[in-house]
Amino acid sequence: MNGGFIERHNLWSDEQKSCAAELEQRFKADDIRLVRVAWSDSHGSSRAKEISAPVFLKSLIDGYNINVATFTLDATGGRVFRSFIRGGGMGLDEMTGSPNLTIVPDPLTFRTLPWAPGVAWILCDEYFDDGTPFHFSSRQLLRKQVDRFKDKNIDLIVGLEVEWYLRRVDQDGLTQANSGIPGVRGKPIETSSVEPGYSYHLESNFRPDAANPQHLGRNL
Repeated sequence: MNGGFIERHNLWSDEQKSCAAELEQRFKADDIRLVRVAWSDSHGSSRAKEISAPVFLKSLIDGYNINVATFTLDATGGRVFRSFIRGGGMGLDEMTGSPNLTIVPDPLTFRTLPWAPGVAWILCDEYFDDGTPFHFSSRQLLRKQVDRFKDKNIDLIVGLEVEWYLRRVDQDGLTQANSGIPGVRGKPIETSSVEPGYSYHLESNFRPDAANPQHLGRNL
């Protein structure tokens, strides 16, 4: 791993380096063919790309190149910032031109997916090409806050339950069928989606049989 992006910028702890050295053997033992390299967007949703095993092993040296788009879109895939003006529409010179990012896998998060044979998953951190942590990386921001609390001898305990769906109501009012009777649940009101539902690189877009050879060419 001499001279790669990760080593040049000293982005891994000793524990991460040790874990990365063991991954190649895990690939052989578990017959891993694809890896989902995942990162969190600004909304906390998991975005991912599926890459082949050889490409992933190379990413453990140099990281993997992605574009910045998932951080300039809203939760429905709509563009929020005027990315191609100076400052990227954010007033930040480093965002001019919608720059690409390098995602660095965290070997400690590596998992095989029991519902997708031959497929593994790993969480990544985002960096600019000069090794500077990306401003809007959820993991980077959380790490900064945890470090701040440590300086004050405070532990951070977080309990999140983010569950909601934005739907359009398609019926004028409740009917008897919606009310139900004792022991029988009422029928849900009729609704429809407000957006097509596809988001760029959203991990939930991937099919469970991702390691199927016919599927391989569509997501790399």
